[in-house]
Amino acid sequence: MTRLIPWLAIASLLFGAGAGAAVTVTDAWVREAPPGAPANAAYFTLHNADDVTQTLNGATSPQFARADLHVTHLESGQVRMRRVQAVEIPAHGSLTLRPNGYHLMLVRARRPLKAGERVELTLQFKDAPAVTVQVPVRRGEEGEAADSDMHHHMNGM
Repeated sequence: MTRLIPWLAIASLLFGAGAGAAVTVTDAWVREAPPGAPANAAYFTLHNADDVTQTLNGATSPQFARADLHVTHLESGQVRMRRVQAVEIPAHGSLTLRPNGYHLMLVRARRPLKAGERVELTLQFKDAPAVTVQVPVRRGEEGEAADSDMHHHMNGM
């Protein structure tokens, strides 16, 4: 038994909490931006399989100058956006980034992207490994017209 203990310790370091893919991504898509728009928006659901809350605190994409976390909110009857530093995914829970809510703003595309193409996103977490996903570009869906208004309220772009 004493010979087994060091191997169990090594195995727990390699395969223990936080060592694997604690956060997974589903239902990801990037909104196709209208011609001349300064930004696109990415939406997805984050699933946290870990026993502790995970924090998404950044993202990068080789196809964009930068990627910022934002939340859309209503202020004085106007739809506004504000940048947030991070979002939390509860332990054994999920968080959906969606139109008119939290989303990932992709700023200054290196070239215009059309529906059917893919965007590479690397999501960075405070205490979990980064996750890289290939995300399809889609046209906005019916009923999401208010989300397109956010492009007019981007402060500091």
